[in-house]
Amino acid sequence: TAPEFDEKTVAKEKAVIHSELKMTEAKAELKGAKRFLQVLYGEDHPLARDVIGDNQSIQSITTSDLQSFYAKEYVPNNATLTISGDLTEAQVKNLIAKYLGDIKPNEETLRPDFSKTIKSPLNRDIVLNDSTLNSEYSFAYKLNGFNHKDNLILTLIVAALAKGKDSRFVKKLIEGESSNGKAAAAGLGVVPMIS
Repeated sequence: TAPEFDEKTVAKEKAVIHSELKMTEAKAELKGAKRFLQVLYGEDHPLARDVIGDNQSIQSITTSDLQSFYAKEYVPNNATLTISGDLTEAQVKNLIAKYLGDIKPNEETLRPDFSKTIKSPLNRDIVLNDSTLNSEYSFAYKLNGFNHKDNLILTLIVAALAKGKDSRFVKKLIEGESSNGKAAAAGLGVVPMIS
C-alpha cells in the first residue's frame, strides 16, 4: 500500500532530515566528498548531488510532491527485486504475482542513462579553502562497467597502492615515509567510478 504522507508526519520528517543535514554539513570529510563528486560529474549532474538534498528542497517539498514522486518512481519498471533462499523459480513467480502483481508499471518512468557520466579529467588537483577540512588526497579510478574483465586487476592494484596501513600511498602520504619524513595529508580516499 502507498504511504499516506499526512501533513503531521511530513512536517516531523522534515525536521529530522533538517537536523541530519546540519550534522553532515559539520563533518569535514563529507564536505570534501561532496565537492569531489561535484568536480568529477559536474555541478548539475544527479550523481553530484547529496542524496539528503539541501535546506531549501527539504522545506519546500509538499505532500502533493511526495505523492507524485511515489506514484512515478515506486513502480516495477524502476525497481530491482532480489530473492534469496531455497525457492524454485515457480515459487518465486507465484510470490511475486501474489504480493506485487497489482502494482502497475509507469511507462513515463525511465531509468537515467549514466553511461557517460564523468565530466572532469581525473588527473586534476582540487583545493578546497575551508578551515574545517583536514588535508586529504582523494583519488578516483575509472571502471568500465561492473562486470568488465579488467575490474579485478584494477581492484588489486588499488588495494596495493591505497587500501590499508601497509599500502604504498598510505605509508608515503599519511604516515610520512616520504623523503622529508613528514605526512603530506591526514586522509586518503580512493573511489571506483563507473563511467
